[in-house]
Parts: sequence; C-alpha cells; structure tokens
Amino acid sequence: MFNQFAFAAIWKKNRIWNKHMMWNIVVCLNVVHLVAFWGTVGLVRWMYYPNTSLDMRCVKQVLVNQLLHAPFIPLAVSDKPWTTYSGWHVLWQVPVIYVLSDVIFFTLHRLAHTRWLYRHVHRIHHEFESPVPESSLYAHPAEHLLVNAATVGIPLRLVRADPILMGCWIAGASMNVVVTHATQTGNHMHTLHHQKRTVNYGITTYWMDTLFGTVDTYVENKFKDC
Repeated sequence: MFNQFAFAAIWKKNRIWNKHMMWNIVVCLNVVHLVAFWGTVGLVRWMYYPNTSLDMRCVKQVLVNQLLHAPFIPLAVSDKPWTTYSGWHVLWQVPVIYVLSDVIFFTLHRLAHTRWLYRHVHRIHHEFESPVPESSLYAHPAEHLLVNAATVGIPLRLVRADPILMGCWIAGASMNVVVTHATQTGNHMHTLHHQKRTVNYGITTYWMDTLFGTVDTYVENKFKDC
C-alpha cells in the first residue's frame, strides 16, 4: 500500500505523460513477465522434474509468443491510473481484475474448443496431455495474443491499473500459469482439462466452471504418479 501512495505522489508531481515514460514502463513490465515466467519454470523443474530436460520445441515457441506480445503491452497501460487520485483504489481493483480475468479466460478458452478453432488453433496447446512447466505458454501465436495476453491485459486496462499493480499482477499471472501446467506439483485440475478437453476451462479456483457445470476434480491413476 505504501508503494501505491508513493506512486500516486510521483504521478501527481510529474503529470507529463510522454512516449519515453510509456516505453520505460513497457520494457519493465516485459522484463517482469520474463523473469517471473522463466524463473518459475526453472524453480519448478528443479523441484519436481530433476531428471528431465526442457522441451526445446516448447521453449522456442514460447519465446516467439513472448516476443510477439511485447509490442501490445502499451494497450494495457493507462495514462490516467486511478491510484493517481488515491492509493486506496487498489483495494477494489484487485478483486475486479481477478473476476474479469476468469470471465475473459473462461469465455475465450471455451470458444477455442469449438470445432474449427480447436482443429486449427488450440490443438497445438493440447499436444501435451500431461503438461510440463514450459508448455504453459506453448500455443499458436494467435491464441497467445487473443486468449493468454488478452486475459491479462484487458482487465488491467479496464480498471486503469498503475504500473506497480500491473507489474505485481503480471508477475503473479506468469508464475501461476507455470504452476498450473506443472502436473507433478499435484495441481491436476488443468491436467484433467488437457486429458478430457471438456472440463476445467477456468483459472485457479474454477468458479466459472462451477457456475456453468464444467468443473471436474476426478484424477485418474495415470496422473497421480506422472
């Protein structure tokens, strides 16, 4: 909270919004994502996958996707964040971002499972029936931009989040997607989605799946020891 108030004070003192400031923020946010994502991949692999190596096919595609989404980060940055007026706005922004993220991801993800989109786009992500950490952002570039990046960027823009909140949320989302796809951590909800393809479309708490009757917690034996 102190950082939020400090940011508000700095923002009020320097009201000139220019391209230099924008690109500084964009570069920082991209670095935050890369460090959080690949740092978590390395940590999870060290803890749960000590005897296996990185899937370089995944690594190459993920790096391509991360390069492609970088120029679109400015679309998520607001030049008039709410915390300019009061740092307390973060108290409503966080839950709203969370709800919007789950609604957007669930909707777009379920749409990606329609016949044509699955066959031509989303099928790539489902090549892994038992996902590994680096496969979390292994996807068709169009899916990465329109589903993965949009799920993070749209809510941040809608609530006019400041760069500090954006950085924290991007870091958390980057770490969460890796853990969610790491089958050996015991997080089998999304692994079930990769197996059955008609359940668990949401994020983390799967409240949207509960609402629409697509949640499934049953774990088959092959996932218990994978």
